[in-house]
Amino acid sequence: MKTNLDRHFKTSPDLEKNGVWFEIDDKTAFLIKPLNRGNPNVKAAFAKEYKPYARQIELGTLDDKIQRQIEVKIFIRACLVDWRGVEIDGKEVKLDSDTAELLFMELPDLFSTLWTHCQDFKNYREDVGNS
Repeated sequence: MKTNLDRHFKTSPDLEKNGVWFEIDDKTAFLIKPLNRGNPNVKAAFAKEYKPYARQIELGTLDDKIQRQIEVKIFIRACLVDWRGVEIDGKEVKLDSDTAELLFMELPDLFSTLWTHCQDFKNYREDVGNS
C-alpha cells in the first residue's frame, strides 16, 4: 500500500533490520537498530532487564543509576549492532557487551545521544522520493 503519509512515516525494513550508522566523527561511529516493535530483540531485552526490578518499578523506588544501567543493557542487547573507531586508553577496542556497558555508564551523554537516536523513527525512514 502506498499513501500520502509514506514520506513522513514509512520506515525502511532494510534499515530497521540492519541498522544505521550514527557518526560521531570521521573515524568513530555506532551501528544502531531502532528501539521499536519492528525490532524482534526489543521485547525480550525489556523483559529480561526489567523483571528483577518489577517491585521497585511498581513502588516508584528504582534508583536512577539502576534505571540507566537497565536502559544501557537494553540498548546493547536490542539496538547496538557494531561500532568502529572506539578507543579506550589509546587502543581501539572491538564491540563486546561488557565493554559497551562500561563505556556507556562512563559517558552518559554519549549513551543518551544514542538512546534518543534509536527511538526516533525518522532515522530509519524510507526514501520514497517525495520531499
